[in-house]
Amino acid sequence: MWNALPAGVRSWALLGVAVFTAAAMTQAAPAIDGKSIAPRIGAFELAGTPQRSQAILDAWGARGRAAAHRSLYFDFAFLAGYAVLLNLLCGWAGGVFATPALQRVATVLAPLQLVAGCLDALENVALLAILRTAPTPFLTASAAACSATKFFLAGLGVLFIVAAALTALWRLIAA
Repeated sequence: MWNALPAGVRSWALLGVAVFTAAAMTQAAPAIDGKSIAPRIGAFELAGTPQRSQAILDAWGARGRAAAHRSLYFDFAFLAGYAVLLNLLCGWAGGVFATPALQRVATVLAPLQLVAGCLDALENVALLAILRTAPTPFLTASAAACSATKFFLAGLGVLFIVAAALTALWRLIAA
């Protein structure tokens, strides 16, 4: 998909998605009176059990829960941005590598970034349900599984992109 786009369109697409993602990220971080809530939202995502989730909810109190609730809604915009951005960058990274095997890796990793975004959305739905009702084994385990898998897939994408960026930089220096 990435290589099928004209170079100018690719540049504008990356810039637009990057700006959108950055703007969404600034709104997605839960805060009370300008200060980040503790424990962080990541701990809530990965809690995994009703007991751990409830301990986090108790530590947050009503104001922290409200901040987390708002954050999860903003996260839907952020996840759309980062999933598309990582998808596009994995496509770019595949073009950097000269070996067909690494180019094939890009064709697998690029769509997996969209899967990571979908898992993030499912995770958010589970977390919103916990905030509205109560932590249950199904909701907490679902949120944790989606979160862990999302981080794994996105992490693979980021590592591939960084490797391509370093390869491209090396080629520029060596030229």
